[in-house]
Formats: sequence, structure tokens, C-alpha cells
Amino acid sequence: ALTTIQVIEDEKLCENSRNMGERLLGHFRRFKEKFPFVGEVRGKGLFLALELVKDRETKAPLDEKRMKQFYRDGVQRGILAMSYKPTIRIQPALTIDAESVDVGAGLLEELFEDMARKGDWK
Repeated sequence: ALTTIQVIEDEKLCENSRNMGERLLGHFRRFKEKFPFVGEVRGKGLFLALELVKDRETKAPLDEKRMKQFYRDGVQRGILAMSYKPTIRIQPALTIDAESVDVGAGLLEELFEDMARKGDWK
């Protein structure tokens, strides 16, 4: 346990978690502005979530069938996240770098763009 704590301190993983988490939340906040089905974004550090909804007023979640398809589409693009439920949990490694955050967010944005284009989230 002491060695693990030492690595966390030496590699500044808490600081990285804070910085990369804020970077990723920035992407997610932009998604909320861009896509009507992104109802909420939240999190701290690298423990983040997006709520996908049919309607922001009622906060009715997207249905399970749609979310399972979203998960499969994500896996095909290289996104492995807990995205099979309307609350998508994102928990990348504490060592993630800015480039990986931006690439991952870009892949997620492509999924959202496809969903918006198809209109099958309503």
C-alpha cells in the first residue's frame, strides 16, 4: 500500500486526475450545449458521467434498447465505457494524457452526431 501511495505522489496522479477530468468535463459541457439528448454532465476528477435523456424537461432517460445500440456502436469505434445505460460512466486511467482525452471525446462526439443525425433518440 505504501508503494502505491508513493507512485501516486511521485507521478502526480491526483493532479493529473484533476486536470484531465476538467478537460474531459469541458468536452462534455460542450456536448450538452450541442446535443439535446445530453441532459446532464457531472463528476470530479476522472470519475465522470453523462445523463442521456429523451427530454430535458421531464428528464426521461433514453430507453434501454437505444443505449445497448449506443454501447455496441461505441465498442466498434474503440470506446469501452459503461454506456449501456442512460447514465454513461467514464472512468479512464489516472495516467491518461491530454491527447487521449481529446481523442476519446472526439470518438464520443462522433457517436452523438450519428445519434442526432438518425434522430432515433426520441
